[in-house]
Amino acid sequence: MEEDEWSLTLQRIIFSLLLFIRVSVAQDISSTDVPVQQIRAVNTYSIDFQDLPPLIPMNNLPNTNVTVTYGCKEPSVAGVELSAIITNTGQKLMLFDKTWLCLPLEHIVQSLKINLKVNEKSLKELKMLLSSQQRTTSNSGAAQSSNTFGLTSLTVPAVVRAWIISRELYSLSENHQGAWNMASTRTSYQIKISLPMSMLTEENEQTKNVSRKLCHSWKKVLQDEISKSQPLCVQEEDDVIQILTYPVLMRASAHGVSRTFTPFKNKELRQEQLSSPRFTAVIYLYVMQYNCSTSKFGSLVQQRTWDGQFLTPIILIQEEGKIHVQVHKKNNQSVALVTPLTIPKNKWCRLVLVFDQYYWNLTATCRSKIGTWEKVFFTEYTYTPEQKFRYSDTAGTFDFGGTDAIPSFKGILGHVTWYRRTAVPSSKIPYLPDTDPAFQLGWEIDHHKARCEGHNSRYFLLLLAYMTKLKHIDKKRSCPAVPLVTKPYTSPTCSQYSQPGLLSNHERALLTSMILTGRKSRQYVGLVLYEEALSILELSFSNAPHAVTLLEQASCYGNHAASFTLSAIYTYGVGVNASKYEALYHLGQGVLAGHRLCLLAMGNKHMNGLTHVPYDLELAYTYYKHISDITKDDKESYSHEDVYTEPIRLNDDFEVSETTEEDGDIFLWLKYQASQGDLWAMRRLGLLRYWGSHGVTRNLTEAVMYYRMAAKAGDPIALFDYGLLQLKGLGIKKNISQALQNLNKSAEMNHGDAWNALGWYYLNFEDNLNESARCFEKAYSLGSVSAGHNLGYLHHTGQFPGKGADKYTAYQYYEWAADQGHLDSGVMVATFYHKGFPGLDRNPYQAAIWAQFLGEKSNAVGRLLRRALRAYKDEDRHIALLYYLLAAYTGIEAANFNFAWLAEDHPEYVKKYIAEECIWKHYNLSTQRPVNAVDPVAFNKMGDYFWYGIKEARNTTAAALMYGKAAARDPHGLFNLAAVVAEGVEVPQQVWGELQVPPSIQQDKLALQSELYSRCAEYDSAEAYIPCQLALVKVTLQNTAERVLSFLGF
Repeated sequence: MEEDEWSLTLQRIIFSLLLFIRVSVAQDISSTDVPVQQIRAVNTYSIDFQDLPPLIPMNNLPNTNVTVTYGCKEPSVAGVELSAIITNTGQKLMLFDKTWLCLPLEHIVQSLKINLKVNEKSLKELKMLLSSQQRTTSNSGAAQSSNTFGLTSLTVPAVVRAWIISRELYSLSENHQGAWNMASTRTSYQIKISLPMSMLTEENEQTKNVSRKLCHSWKKVLQDEISKSQPLCVQEEDDVIQILTYPVLMRASAHGVSRTFTPFKNKELRQEQLSSPRFTAVIYLYVMQYNCSTSKFGSLVQQRTWDGQFLTPIILIQEEGKIHVQVHKKNNQSVALVTPLTIPKNKWCRLVLVFDQYYWNLTATCRSKIGTWEKVFFTEYTYTPEQKFRYSDTAGTFDFGGTDAIPSFKGILGHVTWYRRTAVPSSKIPYLPDTDPAFQLGWEIDHHKARCEGHNSRYFLLLLAYMTKLKHIDKKRSCPAVPLVTKPYTSPTCSQYSQPGLLSNHERALLTSMILTGRKSRQYVGLVLYEEALSILELSFSNAPHAVTLLEQASCYGNHAASFTLSAIYTYGVGVNASKYEALYHLGQGVLAGHRLCLLAMGNKHMNGLTHVPYDLELAYTYYKHISDITKDDKESYSHEDVYTEPIRLNDDFEVSETTEEDGDIFLWLKYQASQGDLWAMRRLGLLRYWGSHGVTRNLTEAVMYYRMAAKAGDPIALFDYGLLQLKGLGIKKNISQALQNLNKSAEMNHGDAWNALGWYYLNFEDNLNESARCFEKAYSLGSVSAGHNLGYLHHTGQFPGKGADKYTAYQYYEWAADQGHLDSGVMVATFYHKGFPGLDRNPYQAAIWAQFLGEKSNAVGRLLRRALRAYKDEDRHIALLYYLLAAYTGIEAANFNFAWLAEDHPEYVKKYIAEECIWKHYNLSTQRPVNAVDPVAFNKMGDYFWYGIKEARNTTAAALMYGKAAARDPHGLFNLAAVVAEGVEVPQQVWGELQVPPSIQQDKLALQSELYSRCAEYDSAEAYIPCQLALVKVTLQNTAERVLSFLGF
């Protein structure tokens, strides 16, 4: 027994030593490039690649690294392999494989950087196989960039795979393939590798000796002479473009994904595309609805110029489901053809469109079950030489989905691949694996469709109970009253009503609510279920499983606020197991319904590459543009439920205290001041009531009352506000003559917005462009933001007197107004950056940033933030945490900050109920904005994160960058940066440039500290003054001591 205990103790010591070594190694290999948001709790096995390049150059493999993120709950074996695919045989040749031991590290995801170095034996075998393929295949279909004399590179398809299994299962597997087959946690990606063409044309020494004796052509001799003096330059070309690799949700609207192709660098390839156009498009789609109600078509693909002219190709779905293909011919005419059969709904289908000079064909196959595809139709058409179509994939922008010209279909656009210069038969193109996210989403749709059918049957049972109850009530009311019975009464009497026994408790409560309100629609039932689920979540996160049941039922009834909440719960793992596909399904349901918060959340995922969703600015713009358009329309309409979006951070005591309610001290004080004739209080109350800001409910009637009071006192601002409401008929009966009187009075006092309102009147009511432009220019000179937008509109549409349409001038006005916060101008700036035009290049980042900024102004966001702030002020931290979590899921900067702030105060509670790491992830996300839009506290927090190595290896350079950003606006950042300098850490040059530190002291450690501490002490902050001043005194004394010692010769 003692020997067994000693053996067990020895095993534990060895395991602890291995774990210690593994931790050390993990810290050494952890890359600082791994984003903080990827740190999350590991409940089971996990493995995936981070930022895997789509193309790996074979000649650079020794320097090619890929990063693998993985995690395990027990000691396990992980593996990575790279295999080339020989296209003519389908054979896979393994080029690289590696296995290693995974040991659990505090239940967090680990990362490992792997060098893909291929051995010589594998390279030789690959060369033999490809050489054989070259001899048997006349056209490999790969993009080859040639110099003046010949081909130089070849692109080969490949697959990279990763897996993780227990050590017991690994010992049973014979090789990597066996481990892959046995692993339940695995992932694979289709990529490409490029090889130098010299690999296929190398000859052995004997062949070379023979070739030297042969007579070479003049071309060969010239090539040899040139290559002696200067190596030939090889430039890789993009031939096969993976346009979409992740499902995109389309909702039959004017929104889609835009892509542009880079022109070939090689002149011959560019000429080939124009003279002998060939291409192949592979499109996966899941159609729910062929078109929207306002169009006969649902768009799949459009290529258009910057000014909206259609190019080749145009691919649409007609209202009955047939595919419409349109091309632009050489004679500047267009021709369109329609398929005889239709694309089925609610199935994954693949369209392969092949164009080859005078001929094209379209093949449609649909997925009947896992791994099985059936052909739906095949259509082909041949042109005469005179009808040859015109095609250039760089002449315009490709729009996948909807545009302002033709809206999209409703459904999902999966993978889209474009072969730029080859006509590849459909039979030669392999199908996507069943593990692809698009198919996983399709499976979730089918699964939840069956579940919703069950919920629908419960609804009909509830409806039956409702009708039965109403019938009972009516019958009871109609029963005859018999006050005096002289003989037995034999007429039917009212039987006692009893509720059906099959109803659950919450269904019985629902039935009561339906009876009391008289409302029985599915939407009403969904709303009641959603509100009940929220009330359960507001009690505790431990109630999440019960709340999820109600939310799923509410989602089935069309309540997509429930869909949004479910997606957030499954993403974070709030009281339930996290599930990326459950989260994606519920978020997708909301996006397809146009739910505002769902659109924001999906845009946020693509904007930051969160939770297995790829970073893609074009996709982020797609969703952000949609919500920004909705927000713009919302602001132009009126609802008493509207809430002004105010992103207030919880560390800002002043802003938190400024929020009030109708019974709050500030609001009551303003009412008192207004009653005493205070003009500022009147205007302030009118503003609060008009916008519904600072915690006050929106009420246009009261806003009009306060504006009227201030206008009577002759206040120019109130005269404008009151006149504008009269002009538009908001909160008051429309009165144009009275409105013009008030606006003219305000304009006479040089109020810029009043001049703008007059210009708007002349433009929309009198169609007087000259007077309208005059008023707008006067208003603009007085600083009116709206006037800047209106001048942009006149130049954009060509209505400015004496001038034609001028997009660039319009853009300059729009950008100026957008910078001042004008929503409509922001929408136009985002659109201009998205499309581009002569004089302004396309800029997907700026387009996404502007669309995001506008979408986050949505009233739906305002309501979430208000509920969270109200709970915080009421000292209900749990409810505040809940609503800030939901708001942070949409990507709001202040919500990310506040959620991390609260989670940091309650780490044990958060860790107990939320599976995903919250604190550092959300501090990090809050810093992913322009520097001036980020709270310096967040930069300081992330500086601490990197400086102390809280969740990953210490990174002093990243810490210095974060402290530097904080130092621009915060004394704490200056103090921290000075401490970094004192430690002898080299601070990146860009930090000193941004802080405008003189170059003369940048290499002097003591002088730098003195400069930073001096700036810190000069801040108007009592909290910072004493520590900064003491640190400055210490540095000054140290500097003096060094000088004295130096003078004395020490």
